[in-house]
Amino acid sequence: MKTKKILIKGLLSAAFLAFIFIGCKKNSDAPQDRDTESGADNAQASLFSQDASNIADNAAKGQTTYRPQQGGDNVLSTCATVKDSAHVLTINFGTTDCMCMDGRYRRGEIIVNYTNHYFDSASVRTITFSNYYVNENNVQGTKTVTNMGRNSSGQYFWSVNANIKITRADGKVHTWNANRTRTMVNGSITAYSPTDEYNVIGGSTGVDANGISYTTQITKPLDWVLDCHWIRSGTVNITPNGKSTRILDFGNGNCDNLATLTINGITYNITLP
Repeated sequence: MKTKKILIKGLLSAAFLAFIFIGCKKNSDAPQDRDTESGADNAQASLFSQDASNIADNAAKGQTTYRPQQGGDNVLSTCATVKDSAHVLTINFGTTDCMCMDGRYRRGEIIVNYTNHYFDSASVRTITFSNYYVNENNVQGTKTVTNMGRNSSGQYFWSVNANIKITRADGKVHTWNANRTRTMVNGSITAYSPTDEYNVIGGSTGVDANGISYTTQITKPLDWVLDCHWIRSGTVNITPNGKSTRILDFGNGNCDNLATLTINGITYNITLP
């Protein structure tokens, strides 16, 4: 009987060790998570959303930096026109691709309905799009920006809600829904300045171009300066459904189109549009 118990115990131990070995082997053979789609799509949607706000700011203050040329009194080129009537601001880039001063091609319209001046407390700005494309990426949806007054530091801040759909140049579609807070940390409220600077915090949800849903949370404020056409710095945690959290890092303050996405300790380079 004792010999039989020893034999059974030995067989169970062998089976357990075999299970551990198979389990470890299976884990080591498992495909590595290298899916950067949600990170890249989130970065694109965030960029295009903020870009539309920057263009609206720019147009509302009578500036032309998104137009291909300017000089003298010719503030409106044949490529882009700005019309402000009955609290509706329309920025029209035309029906054919227009090379803008930031190096991006645009066509179509950005339409801004506003209740009052952007810096007036409780004013609401609603941004929509009509046949609007950036580098052949079709941007649709609505973005609502509400002035919340000043924070405890005396800075102007806004509540931002965006529901954006992008049909990429390759035909794939992704969606992005954000709830954020935008704070002016440097700049003038009376005239456009290229040094106007904003920080953005908050979160979002989305479905990437592969159909995978994800959530995000800004862990270090996204930093924007109006004379830079990309996010200069900030980090975002992105968690796709069923996958580990990625870290999207926009850099340390340089004005460039480079970002990184770190997945399980491996970092991938991303070029922003």
